[in-house]
Amino acid sequence: MVQVLLVLAGLSVVGLGFSWFVDTYHEGRAYRTAPTCGTPAVRPGADCVRQESGRVTRREVQQDSDSTTYVLTVAREMAPTDTYDVGKAFYRDVETGTIVDLKVWRGLVVELGYHGHKADNPHIPWLTLLKLGLLIGAGTAVITYGAFGPDLDSRLVPVGMAVLVAGATFVGATILLSMLWPLAVVLTIAILAWLLAAATTLGISTA
Repeated sequence: MVQVLLVLAGLSVVGLGFSWFVDTYHEGRAYRTAPTCGTPAVRPGADCVRQESGRVTRREVQQDSDSTTYVLTVAREMAPTDTYDVGKAFYRDVETGTIVDLKVWRGLVVELGYHGHKADNPHIPWLTLLKLGLLIGAGTAVITYGAFGPDLDSRLVPVGMAVLVAGATFVGATILLSMLWPLAVVLTIAILAWLLAAATTLGISTA
């Protein structure tokens, strides 16, 4: 009975972790449906997207063996200069000194635009993802102990699983949240990746 309760508790913790992941996904894309600051659609105290302009101060092409990245350095009036990845067509249509459009959400530039070109600038909530990884890792360890506790050679196996799954969750969530994929696709990949990571680490730990 205790083992069953442990499994259920672990599943609840993992489920909470995935719910947290979905909330983080939505928060990262909330600016897309938010009203523009200064319009009647903005309620008092509500978040809104601020429109700004920035000037390109540097253009750079970064190449490695696998890919080519096009980078623009953009200066803003009231904020530090920063760099942004853009597409090839975007990069080719601007020069040093070009004024580009910026969308600012909660103080962060989330999108660049210029004559029909757009470049998203996703921001990764590192601390949230670290907590998310630890939560799912801990839940997985509890599930493992509840399901296989009597058959495990060492009680350190669940601890090892927690560390490995937490690390894999952190890396995987970081990659998935940086992609502009639909939630159904992202969540499906995340669940399958968790099942694979849990099965793999259990296999390694009990080998």
